[in-house]
Amino acid sequence: MRKIIKILFLIFIGGKIWGQILVIDGIGDENINNKIEEVSKDKLVFIKPEDFKNSIDGYKLIILLGDRALEFYKKNNWEKPCVVGYVKNPIYEIPITGTGLRYGLPHTLIFTIISSSMKWVKRVGVILPYEYSESNYIEELKRTSKTFNIDIKIVFVQGKQIKKAFSELSGIDLFLLLPCEFTLDENSARYFIEEFTNLKIPVFGFEKKHAVMGALMSYDIEKNYSIEFLNIVKLVSEGRDPSTIPVKYPQNYEIYIKKKTKEILKLEIDKLAIKNVNEI
Repeated sequence: MRKIIKILFLIFIGGKIWGQILVIDGIGDENINNKIEEVSKDKLVFIKPEDFKNSIDGYKLIILLGDRALEFYKKNNWEKPCVVGYVKNPIYEIPITGTGLRYGLPHTLIFTIISSSMKWVKRVGVILPYEYSESNYIEELKRTSKTFNIDIKIVFVQGKQIKKAFSELSGIDLFLLLPCEFTLDENSARYFIEEFTNLKIPVFGFEKKHAVMGALMSYDIEKNYSIEFLNIVKLVSEGRDPSTIPVKYPQNYEIYIKKKTKEILKLEIDKLAIKNVNEI
């Protein structure tokens, strides 16, 4: 009898600990966590990547929030169904067992914005870590630029040889600031923007704050991102297999133009060619 009571107690406690869905939170946004709870019908357990030390066997699904969470998932070689969101580095592939919403615009849309609103752009430069040189993302970037008749110069940097990369990009019309280890940090992004602007080379950023820093143009998807991400979470919570839901890009975005940078560099931007334009 005592043994049965002990087992029931452990089951009860286990249920309290394990729940049904594990949320590995690598961004620490309480507002997002509250919204996930609202759309999910199962019990959730929230934990930071560095604090997780247990088994994932008790969970039927994992929600990964942010780059650190996805890295942690892959490092452990897990194959548990997952939903991925708020991962800014586009090089990180979403696992085949999962789905999610990419934090950024697809290459096709980025080059559409560039080619339609800045017709003077013929050569675009990019700086990325050397370890990304064989990535499918890079091949897609090259293919897309060709479709729009834009030459793209990609400089892969080993270690911290960033300054050398600037000289290799002489002659470009625009620098495309891509999210990676070099630019996700605000101070690093600011450094790139200031250096290229000093060289009279405008920068296209991937967050609103980049236009504030001095980038000629930036896009921003934050306004609608959580809605689209939560729609995916809701579908999976209702029973959909994550691997059957295509990984998506945001459907809505806003463009920000730095008026001062545009005037200093004497550049033309066709605002009629792009939607949701704001000047900073």
